[in-house]
Amino acid sequence: MAITFDYTAGVTMDAVVQSSVVSGNPVRIGSIMGVALTDAEQREDGNYYATVGIQGVLASVGTTHIASAAVNQGTAIYTSTAAGSANIGVAATLTTTSSGNTLFGYTLNTRSKNDGNLLIKLVG
Repeated sequence: MAITFDYTAGVTMDAVVQSSVVSGNPVRIGSIMGVALTDAEQREDGNYYATVGIQGVLASVGTTHIASAAVNQGTAIYTSTAAGSANIGVAATLTTTSSGNTLFGYTLNTRSKNDGNLLIKLVG
């Protein structure tokens, strides 16, 4: 029996999310971490949906997503946001604090002050 593997699938997903999710938000969907590529939009079934990137790199400008000014490359980034009810996607708050939080990704560069970009490789 042949196995089919699509290496392009799994880069994005059409996810049920909270109505407050907007493009650019870090998003937590259960144990899946991602970045909203579109704003939440209500559909005929009454749920809100957004396209969420689940592979790749989040480019965080200044302290938009991480409050710490200085962050070194290879630093683990966590979300302090709990998973949504029934794993509905929620906008995630990011931190460098590991205690009690869930891994979101790893930094790919060093930011020495709060006005530089921080590149975060999504976990997964």
